[in-house]
Amino acid sequence: MDLPAVPALLEQTVCPDLLETLEEPDPPAIPVPPVRPVIRAVLGLPAIPVPLAAPAPQDRQDRPVRNNKIYMKFWWQSFNSAFSPEECQWLIKHGLTHQPVAATVGHGGKSVVDDHLRRSKVRWLSRTDPLLATFYDRIECMALKANANAFGFDIAGFHEVQFTEYNAEDSGTYGWHEDNNWTKNTPYDRKMSMVIQLSDKDNYTGGKLELTHDPLPAGTFENQGDAIFFPSFNRHRVTPVKLGVRYSLVTWFIGPKFR
Repeated sequence: MDLPAVPALLEQTVCPDLLETLEEPDPPAIPVPPVRPVIRAVLGLPAIPVPLAAPAPQDRQDRPVRNNKIYMKFWWQSFNSAFSPEECQWLIKHGLTHQPVAATVGHGGKSVVDDHLRRSKVRWLSRTDPLLATFYDRIECMALKANANAFGFDIAGFHEVQFTEYNAEDSGTYGWHEDNNWTKNTPYDRKMSMVIQLSDKDNYTGGKLELTHDPLPAGTFENQGDAIFFPSFNRHRVTPVKLGVRYSLVTWFIGPKFR
């Protein structure tokens, strides 16, 4: 299948002005375990690009500190219209050129298909796909800003990119879950999850992302092109799609294990 032409906006290499699109919730009051530095090269990941003309962070109150433990400031960060409708349509077409597989559960352990908990198709996009290089750069720009504003995690980058399809034909859904696994025997943890809303909200009903901690207010992360970042230990779900199809793009930023 021939790939669609890459839209011009997707080829931009400068981080867009994110200040006006950033939404922030009320601050939480939970500790973030201290972590140590990590070298990206150990994981075989490209260096995080230095944003050109990157906006300065908005003014925030000092991060609460108790007993030398750093506390998160917010439970999520949402960027409105981070990608244009044309870019989202291109990403959907590009994603659909990849081989679909049944979605599984059991991250960090034995992966199994569980239709009671999760019903969707996933397609894995290459982290080194040259057609997506500048798109990935823009994701990292937003991730840096979200992490600096809200979480303060020691992160190295992302390497798994999941294009997800929730279809009303099987009431596509994903029940309550976390994206990290505290018992997984690896030197890293999933720390920050990201979701991009690729579908126009008028093309489906249901399929709403819900968070356990600091639920999203009405109007947040509902429009095509919106992006959201949240701690991977914030339990969340996607409600069943009742009509149409919802497409999204998901990745997880990893770093040395929480301590």
